[in-house]
Amino acid sequence: MKNLFKMPFKKPKKNSLKNEEKKEIIKVIESEIFTKEDLIVFLEELSLIQNFIFQQNISDRILREKLTPLGLWLAQKLLSYPSEKGNNIINFLKEYFSKRPIAIITLAFSPTSDILKKISDWFLCHTKEKVILDIKVAPEILGGLIIEFKGKYLDLSLQKQIDKIFL
Repeated sequence: MKNLFKMPFKKPKKNSLKNEEKKEIIKVIESEIFTKEDLIVFLEELSLIQNFIFQQNISDRILREKLTPLGLWLAQKLLSYPSEKGNNIINFLKEYFSKRPIAIITLAFSPTSDILKKISDWFLCHTKEKVILDIKVAPEILGGLIIEFKGKYLDLSLQKQIDKIFL
């Protein structure tokens, strides 16, 4: 997505959003959003895009400086739709992604993007839904992780295992 910074913000010809296109937009966005922080940034970007494209309150330069590659990609995609349709898409995306379930994950370290993807994939495989990860770092758990999800708590930390042996 790095080449998106070079894309001009020109309005292509108008067309309507088909279900396949909607699914593709969601698929691309879901491949980039794993954590609660990612989600917050994305929702803020949707507001910036909405202001830029549909109200023209933000300059092109400011938009390019403030958006991530995902935000730039989405802005370019939305420019191909009439204002009302694009506005409806943004509102749909805000609602769609705001309703994602959140899992609180406590780790002993800050996870890499590969680890976040693996945890996200584990949730998708075991719960059949895309989950937003709220990552907490607590070095005192030493290793492993603690999962809080939909009222359930699962402590798989190394500290708990050590406590079982020595207490």
